[in-house]
Amino acid sequence: MKRFPTPFRLTQYAIIITTVAAAAYLIRTFTGLNRHVVISGRVYRCAQPSGPELTEVIERDKIRTVVNLRGVAQTMHHPRSAWYRLEAETTAEAGVNQEDITLSAKLLPPPAELRRLIDVLDRAERPLLLHCKQGADRTGLAAALAILLHTDGTLADARKQLWPIYGHFPVGGTVAMDDFLDRYETWLTKESREHTPERLRDWATTVYAPGAARSNLVWVTPPPTIISAGKRRS
Repeated sequence: MKRFPTPFRLTQYAIIITTVAAAAYLIRTFTGLNRHVVISGRVYRCAQPSGPELTEVIERDKIRTVVNLRGVAQTMHHPRSAWYRLEAETTAEAGVNQEDITLSAKLLPPPAELRRLIDVLDRAERPLLLHCKQGADRTGLAAALAILLHTDGTLADARKQLWPIYGHFPVGGTVAMDDFLDRYETWLTKESREHTPERLRDWATTVYAPGAARSNLVWVTPPPTIISAGKRRS
C-alpha cells in the first residue's frame, strides 16, 4: 500500500525547501550584483559592479548618472582603489555622469553628505544607478530617500528598500540606516505632520543632526577686525 507523507513531514519539507531557497537567494544577493528596480525607468540599485557589469547595466537601463555611495578613493593607484578607478574609467568611456557621495553603513549620514545626496537625487540626469559595496545598507537608505522624494510612497514603502531581500538586516552597526528613518518619523509624529517631499527636505537641511544636538556658529558681537601683516591699526 502506497504511503503518503504525514502533515508533520510535509511541514518539515516545506521548512527545508523555504530555508534552502532563502539561503540560495541570500548567497546570490551577497555574491552577485544584487540589482533591483527602485523606480521603474528612473532609479535602479545594485552592489559594486565590475567594469563589464557596469557597462552592461548602463546600456540595458540607459543609465545617465551613476551614484557611488562609497566616496572618492584617496589613492587612485593603490590596489584597494582599483574598483574606483575602474568605475571612473567606465563612466567616462560611456559618457555618463558619476556622483561620489561618502556614506558609512554603520553611521548616520553626515549632514553635508545628506544634503548632497538629496541634491543629486533631485537634480541628476535620469535614469540613475545607486550603489555601495554590497548594495544593501547605504544603497537601501539612498533608495528609500528616492522613494520619499520622487514618488507618492509612504515611509512604510520607503522602509521596504531596507529589507533582508536586499541583504540589509537591522542588527549591529547597520541599524543606523533604519535609525535615520526612525528619526524622521519621530519628528513627523512630534510635529503632527504627514510626510511630503518638501517636509523631508526641510527636516534634512534644518533639523536633522546625527549627534545629540544641532548647532550653528553665530557671532554675538561683530567679528574681530583682520589686520594684514605689516600694517598697523590706525
